[in-house]
Amino acid sequence: MAAGGEVEKAIDRGRRLHFRYWRYPEKRADETTCDPLGLLFRPPVLYLIARNAKGALRQYALHRMERAELLADRTTTSGFDFDDFIRQGEPDMT
Repeated sequence: MAAGGEVEKAIDRGRRLHFRYWRYPEKRADETTCDPLGLLFRPPVLYLIARNAKGALRQYALHRMERAELLADRTTTSGFDFDDFIRQGEPDMT
């Protein structure tokens, strides 16, 4: 989990995150910037819950991230409640 430390810092400090992400099942990686909201463990995978550049909620598997970089920009987390997110069954999204 090479990107894990930067992910945790981004959540803790309320900062945006930029990383390279390997999409499944494709064999290519994309550069991604997001607003981290929290971590969710669905055994055996740890996911970053975040808003992507378009504002949509996304789950990113930490083991598919590389070269994570904490950015200076503050995150936009208004209106997000992690407990409500879980209660509504959102972690089951694809």
